[in-house]
Amino acid sequence: GNEGSDANWWEDNPEYVDDYFEYGDNPQPGSPQYEKKLFFDRSEFDVDVAFIGDSIAEQRVGKVMGKEQPTLKANAKTFQKTYSKASGGKFDGVSLGVSGDTSPVLLWRLLHGEMPSDFNPRVWWLTIGTNDLLRTQCSEEVTLMGILRVVEEILLEKQDATVVINSILPLSLDPSGLLQSSKRKPKVGKGGPPFNLWP
Repeated sequence: GNEGSDANWWEDNPEYVDDYFEYGDNPQPGSPQYEKKLFFDRSEFDVDVAFIGDSIAEQRVGKVMGKEQPTLKANAKTFQKTYSKASGGKFDGVSLGVSGDTSPVLLWRLLHGEMPSDFNPRVWWLTIGTNDLLRTQCSEEVTLMGILRVVEEILLEKQDATVVINSILPLSLDPSGLLQSSKRKPKVGKGGPPFNLWP
């Protein structure tokens, strides 16, 4: 489902506002404080798969905006069981998702510390594009260009890697979360996008 427009989401979820905007007050990229805040400790990971992207990737480990969520504990447990060899999984994995991310922001993260030369998962699983369509109201073509640019950068730096592009999941602008027919105009909250994201 969709929480409505950005303005409404921020009003309904004030606990995330400070966390989201405090990134702007961080030290310069490359400083130890900056990397400690935004990026993971690669020294403990020799991973098979890196999940990168937006909230879909982040929620795999039971978090939203970096905070553990009680409602997502089952997600975290499943991820640990599946993507931790120490816990009996077939693979080791890490989630590098950030709720609210768009493809340009993900590309920036990859270019500024989240794809270092010593981090070489065999698979990069990409879930991005939802916020490009909803939050920034990019066209489908521009959204696709952003996704492909992220893939291009990964393959430029990690030539032996496999990149999986997860399809964008069906979205609804209806506050009830119900999917719309393209023949019906969606009910959009004040300030919401004026388009339908479902055929």
